[in-house]
Amino acid sequence: MLRLALVGVSGFADYHYRELLALREAGLIRIAAVTVINQEEEAGKCRLLRESGCAVYDNYPRMLAEKGGEIDLCVIPTGIHLHASMTIEALRAGCHVLVEKPAAATVEEVARMEEEERKSGRSVAVAYQHLYAPEVMRMKRMLLEGKIGRPLAVKGLGLWPRADHYYARNSWAGRLKCGDSWVLDSPFNNALAHWLNLTCFLAGATAETAANPRTVQAELYRARAIESADTACMRIETDEGPSLFFHVTHSCARTVDAEVEVRGTEGSLCWKRDGIFHLFDGGCERLLPVSSEEASRRHMYEAVLRGRHRR
Repeated sequence: MLRLALVGVSGFADYHYRELLALREAGLIRIAAVTVINQEEEAGKCRLLRESGCAVYDNYPRMLAEKGGEIDLCVIPTGIHLHASMTIEALRAGCHVLVEKPAAATVEEVARMEEEERKSGRSVAVAYQHLYAPEVMRMKRMLLEGKIGRPLAVKGLGLWPRADHYYARNSWAGRLKCGDSWVLDSPFNNALAHWLNLTCFLAGATAETAANPRTVQAELYRARAIESADTACMRIETDEGPSLFFHVTHSCARTVDAEVEVRGTEGSLCWKRDGIFHLFDGGCERLLPVSSEEASRRHMYEAVLRGRHRR
């Protein structure tokens, strides 16, 4: 049985906490250790974890020092500015890692994470859960098999209103830096990053790869009193050929849920919350249902755990 560690149980980390509880109840994992810095606020969760035999820490380095050799997978759903340093620490302690998206704030940090991954012999997965949903892989195979002819462009769109309290929920929301560490928080680097990732993935030349950006042009705007952008329009040219267009905002009057459309020479395939659709001259056909967020997250964990077992 794989032994997991979790960093945090509050905020977005609560989604991972609940998923790990479900996996534990199914007999698939053991939660060996957690780091909870606000243990008074989360007294109930800490008590339940301790009663199950889980070691509860208020210090992440200490958890790794004492439990690193016993942990198969360390789950890191923390602030963006902590992803790189915490991932590197976990790899050095001998753990595989599942880190929340994005992998890190900057490409330089990701390069350091990749170098440490190679040196450690451990692996890092990033929690882009939609990539693990079976219907997304079926959509990718349809594209590669020529369902819509030759792909020409991929368009991602998402309008998610976020009020002032969204940016006041922690010390790094809407920030470019937190202390000396880069954050670069934005709709495309945080809440809607899943669909930017999906836009790149669907343009990839093989079933396992995403498109490689060659050039990126962007217009960035903000309506809120924040450091970073809350609105972005992006155009990305790729080595594979298709152009990528990504338009997202948190400053809007109404919600337009995320969608990704691949346009080809013989029609389009579109991912939406209510299904995957085939658009063609004179018609629209719903091909597949789309997994819920909870189901996608479960698919992701199952795939990551299978990978750890194979190792």
